[in-house]
Amino acid sequence: MPAMPMQAAIAFISKSFGVVVDVTGVDLGGARSQPVVGLHTAESAVAAAVSSGRYAVVDAGGQLRVVPLSQSLQRITVVGAKRDQAETGFKADYSATSARNGVSLQETPAGVTIITSKVIESQQATSVQDVMANVSSVVLTPGSQGEASLAIRGWGNAPVLSNGLASVADGSFNLSGIPSISTVQRIEVLKGPQAILAGAGVMGGAVNIVLKKPQEDPLYVVSLQHGRFNDTTFSADFSGAVLSDDKRLTYRLIGSKATADESLSGHNGRRETLFAPSLRWKDANTDVTLSLQSKRSRTAPNWWTYAVDGVIQEPPAVRTGNEEDGIESSSDRFTLDAERKLPFGLMLVSRLQYEKMQQRLHNYLPLVVMDPESQFVGFMGTNSDDRYDTVTGDHYLRGTVNTGPLEHKLALGFGHVQTLRRGTGYVAEGFLPVSLKDPAASFPALDETLQNRDEGKFKQHAYYVQDFVRWNNTSVLLGLRNTYVTSGDFTIEPEPAYGVKSVTSGNSTSFNSNSIGVVQSINDTLSLYAMVARGVKPQYGDWCSATPGAPDFGYRMMQTTNKEVGAKLDLLNGALAVTGGVFDLTQQNRPEFDPTQNCSTTRDGQRSRGLDIDVQGRIATGLNVIMNYTQVKLRDLSDPERKFDGQPERQASVWAQYALPWARVPGLGIGLGLAYHGKATAGSAFTPVPTEIPAWTRLDASLFYERAGWSGTVGLKNLGGKRIYGYSPNPSYIPITEDGRSVVLTLSYRIN
Repeated sequence: MPAMPMQAAIAFISKSFGVVVDVTGVDLGGARSQPVVGLHTAESAVAAAVSSGRYAVVDAGGQLRVVPLSQSLQRITVVGAKRDQAETGFKADYSATSARNGVSLQETPAGVTIITSKVIESQQATSVQDVMANVSSVVLTPGSQGEASLAIRGWGNAPVLSNGLASVADGSFNLSGIPSISTVQRIEVLKGPQAILAGAGVMGGAVNIVLKKPQEDPLYVVSLQHGRFNDTTFSADFSGAVLSDDKRLTYRLIGSKATADESLSGHNGRRETLFAPSLRWKDANTDVTLSLQSKRSRTAPNWWTYAVDGVIQEPPAVRTGNEEDGIESSSDRFTLDAERKLPFGLMLVSRLQYEKMQQRLHNYLPLVVMDPESQFVGFMGTNSDDRYDTVTGDHYLRGTVNTGPLEHKLALGFGHVQTLRRGTGYVAEGFLPVSLKDPAASFPALDETLQNRDEGKFKQHAYYVQDFVRWNNTSVLLGLRNTYVTSGDFTIEPEPAYGVKSVTSGNSTSFNSNSIGVVQSINDTLSLYAMVARGVKPQYGDWCSATPGAPDFGYRMMQTTNKEVGAKLDLLNGALAVTGGVFDLTQQNRPEFDPTQNCSTTRDGQRSRGLDIDVQGRIATGLNVIMNYTQVKLRDLSDPERKFDGQPERQASVWAQYALPWARVPGLGIGLGLAYHGKATAGSAFTPVPTEIPAWTRLDASLFYERAGWSGTVGLKNLGGKRIYGYSPNPSYIPITEDGRSVVLTLSYRIN
């Protein structure tokens, strides 16, 4: 490696060896590195680069740190529980889950976007869903009963993982399993099928939420945020060393409480309480974190309207349901996250999680518009209580070996997830016609009479191997996974007045999934990549056979194949990252019910082709930005004329924050954001007259001030005061996500 600016040299070594080199608090200024020649470890390469006499490199608890030469002669406390990069800026260089080999995003052959906690803080977000507009190819679809789901590259119900671990075993989306925004260190959006990471069900992409960990440096933050509908959140985040003279043991304690008087729909507002303590032991060889996250929350139903003959109507003038209707959920998550250095350069990584969730749903769902003239709408009442007990684990051995000129970063592991689901259904209003023009319209309280109970168990376990191979400027990421899926007996036991007990026998199946990606480093700033990956989702059902009236019972494999090529830029001495890719994502063996035979067949299904671009980082002193652009086209391989619901062809957003360089008022800054989503369709192939959801543009702004540990932000949301419609597959239910302007005030005090 020739001599170059010191910052560029350290960034190059960090990328080449897949390690983080900490330069926090070191003024590298205009320093230049020394040439680095010959064979080196990461530590010796950094030592050679900084061997000009001004700096040195030390091993601080397993992490390389550049320090002034004078400091290197002093005693260095061996710890590594430093504050994560995602908590200090808009850009992160590494993903915790996109690959298990520890390489940088620049060398990862896939589209990965990371939303840092600094971005979340600057946008005054109150939930994980709030910040998804920052990511290309992601569409949020508000649910008809209050819950929301995520679609990635046109594929809905993208699973949400926590520290790389699933909340439920069948790969589905569950609102209760999403961590509180107060605990989030970063949100990683992994685009394309992720069977190697998460097994069955990850067809278009996944979201992984990485939680904050304890750190050795003292951190004490208290915040108060106030917004529309008297929505108020108080939060506290404390971290530091347990003992003043031994910083290997650290703690973190996060708590928050949020309340709101009402919601946009007229129902009672949201509520959330959080208690999240954690302990971490980190020395030169071991890094173990034990954590608990206990959350209780309530979410109000969405405000909504409907369409008649393709025309969106004015929303109901009355509240559709009772004040207390909505989703009540609770989650208690216990997590063990451990890493241990072994001889011969090996690393053992083990993550284990137990989660106990409960989701209580009580709501009125609009089914059909009976009479547009009088606004008579038929509703169905829903009253249910679902409980999930899930154990998830991911355990692997990682190491580096060389075969001739090839360097291999290997990960060999075992993953498992098991969920026991128990549901309780209560007697609810079967069909309730209501005139929404009648100001006295009322909805009866949902009945608490027990109707039925059900129970089912789902399991996945898998063995996998991932090999990251580097040869000069070329890297190849190979993945292979064998997954075994089991669904236990599913039992429905109604009360005697409502039927008889039924048991559906369980079944099991297994499948292999594979992926291959290539990265070609053109120079220090530009890499090109290509990736082919497959997703698999077992579908259990009655499948039509050659013998009419005698269907086959069991699994069929629905599959997706993603082909992607793109480029990654690491600009401005590593301060700004740009990723752009084009993708072709196709579906095979899509199930389709045949009413003539009362069974299902399979056929070629959906195809999504598109382009997505993400930019994030610092583009000038004091100016941070995150932006994205998506263009995607969906079509049905069996019916090219079909229109898909809930997917805009184009979407884009940009959010920038600038600390003004005014010496008279240091700490003053502004934020400005613009989001655009193109038009979409509400209605499936069976809808007589599909409805066009109009395109929308939203403008946000903020003014912030930071001084002596204090910070205050005034956020102005939806400056244009527009009514914004969400995406929906049903013209009888079109959600309204925003209506009018709002102001959010945040006040924080930080000691660190």
